[in-house]
Amino acid sequence: DDWADAMAWLALVQGATVAQLGAALQRIGAVAGAASVPGLELWLSQVYPGGAPGLVAPLQPDLLGEALIAQQLGKERGKCIMDLGLKDESYVQSVLTVLTRMKLAHAANFRSLAAD
Repeated sequence: DDWADAMAWLALVQGATVAQLGAALQRIGAVAGAASVPGLELWLSQVYPGGAPGLVAPLQPDLLGEALIAQQLGKERGKCIMDLGLKDESYVQSVLTVLTRMKLAHAANFRSLAAD
């Protein structure tokens, strides 16, 4: 689920730098030693270039990214993915925009997350 968690977080925050993604992956528990060993975050930056060096784009189209977010938020690491998006002030507006778009389409996962 490391890949899915990384892509869900990127879609939730609408893209990030390679360093931000690496830090998020460490916090989620997805990649051991990501800061010292190039891994998933570097691979994703090549597969999903963000338009400028060092940026990683979110999964496109938005509907695909939002479906992945909904799926991952309902899993074990979903709360951590959400917390990482909301605790960094630079992501809050993007996170709230994405969550607002998703709310009606994925209401069951929102109820499950709120119960935790």
